[in-house]
Amino acid sequence: TRGVIGCEALWKIGTRNGVESLRPAAEPLPRQTSTPGPGSAGLAAGDPADIVVVEPSSARLAGVDPTCWPLVATANDVAATIVAGEWNRLDAAVAEDLRHVLDELRCRDS
Repeated sequence: TRGVIGCEALWKIGTRNGVESLRPAAEPLPRQTSTPGPGSAGLAAGDPADIVVVEPSSARLAGVDPTCWPLVATANDVAATIVAGEWNRLDAAVAEDLRHVLDELRCRDS
């Protein structure tokens, strides 16, 4: 799986300049955000420069070392995404859409 998010520092980036510095120079591959299947763990993005921002107050992450969040977090913990340098905070409707897409991807992969 490409682009498994594993760096807490990247989750904290919300400024335009910080994000722009992470954009790939070449044309990026098609993007998708997914929770990997049972054989792997964590959140994945279709491009390594895309970032998934997790909600640190999630009950699932309580007491978990932040460096291990990618192994524990699921789509329900996503608070925002940064795709191609664009910061997208998820409201309830967008979060529900994301969960629906991830559920479909999981069903298709199994």
